[in-house]
Amino acid sequence: MKSPKSRIPNPVKSGILKPVNAKKPFIEKQLAKGTKTGMEHTTHKGVAKTIAKHHLKEIPDYYTRLDKMEKGAKLGKISTKSKKIK
Repeated sequence: MKSPKSRIPNPVKSGILKPVNAKKPFIEKQLAKGTKTGMEHTTHKGVAKTIAKHHLKEIPDYYTRLDKMEKGAKLGKISTKSKKIK
């Protein structure tokens, strides 16, 4: 009998999550950070990597910025409260 995790279709292979067509290569360190971060949300390494590529396509140093933001929030330098939008 298959485990429950094996019944979950891979979103990249099934077409739910589209592959990334980037014109420039990704910075390997950023892609590695992004894949590791993405594994907090999925058991599919390929899915985590694809999501990381989507972020990096828009912002090449996305995961460095994310680290700085998270560290700042932990130190109380960045407000974690939402402001009301008018």
